[in-house]
Amino acid sequence: MAATASDVVKVARSQVGYRESGTNHQKYSPAVPGLEWSQNQPWCHTFMSWVGLKAGAGAITPKTASCLAGVAWFKARGRFNKTPKKGSFVYYGTGGATHVELVVAVDAKNITTVGGNTSGSLDGKYFNGDGVYEKKVARTSTRIYGYGHPAYKAEPKPAAKKPPAKTTASKKPAPKSGK
Repeated sequence: MAATASDVVKVARSQVGYRESGTNHQKYSPAVPGLEWSQNQPWCHTFMSWVGLKAGAGAITPKTASCLAGVAWFKARGRFNKTPKKGSFVYYGTGGATHVELVVAVDAKNITTVGGNTSGSLDGKYFNGDGVYEKKVARTSTRIYGYGHPAYKAEPKPAAKKPPAKTTASKKPAPKSGK
């Protein structure tokens, strides 16, 4: 099944607030065929692989636990650059090796991301590197290496609103004269 960027964003956002139990022990590694070995390892890309599979985008997103392998996957397909889009994978650090998150929104100054094995605030409390969080990052951040772009299916066009039906005054036959 082909997925849209909105499909992937919806799945990622559904996980915000999930927290690992123990050190890097989480539910995503056992749920991604071939990545079961990654349990108790840093899991940011395993989370992204899980999101892709869950959203029906497994064929158009890299299935890996490695950020470097994810960058290479997008570059090999000519789908890596410096411009964010909704649904892009944003890679951080030298060569993109440090961390990855999903871009869920873009504006002139910031990207909004959802990522696993990351830090963030939830219900007024700050957590360090132990869960799935949504946050804003300045587009000019020097931590950003670049963006991988899955070949998503086009978003459905909103249904055009029909103009209100024109009403025509019904013409009544003229009254017959009594002559």
